[in-house]
Amino acid sequence: MTPPSPASSPVLPHPVKVIIWDLDDTFWKGTLSEGAVEALEENVQLVRDTAARGIVHTIVSKNDFAPAEAKLVELGIRELFVFPQISWQPKGPIIKQLLEQMQLRAPNALFLDDNSMNRAEAQYYNPELQVADPTDLPALSPSCGPLASPTPRFRVWSSTSCWSASNRPAPSTTTTWPSCTTHKCASSFARVRPYCPIWTG
Repeated sequence: MTPPSPASSPVLPHPVKVIIWDLDDTFWKGTLSEGAVEALEENVQLVRDTAARGIVHTIVSKNDFAPAEAKLVELGIRELFVFPQISWQPKGPIIKQLLEQMQLRAPNALFLDDNSMNRAEAQYYNPELQVADPTDLPALSPSCGPLASPTPRFRVWSSTSCWSASNRPAPSTTTTWPSCTTHKCASSFARVRPYCPIWTG
């Protein structure tokens, strides 16, 4: 009798160009609004390694901006994330607009969130979005293989300071951005109340 084959590791069906992270109980252990959180070194290292290979990392998290930013600064990886969306808004529409403005396709994005309802909502608004529970990440990591060298667009994103206080959303439903002297701002992106402009061109 032939023994059964071992279960194969999960494989992502499409190449990953951007990883979208939830923070609480996903990127780090614990809930920031409830107290201290614990950095997960394997996630920190994954961000460093894959960013160096050209994979973009961003954040879509229900949290208050200032303490989340402070924690990422403490971990020394704030600048490895572009266009962070840290607010209490529904995640599905934010992810949809984020991908549109980054000019990336949903099949090439991976959304990591410990909450199955958030993952379902994200896929409702982005039907081809790849999603996963963070507990699946060790098995999925090999699928986040190396890309070609970072594109000019990625280098622009990485060099853009998108964490400054002047780029945080106003209390109103729209955001007014400061003047952009080097790149053209996609003003329509303000509808999702981001924390930094998306650059085009």
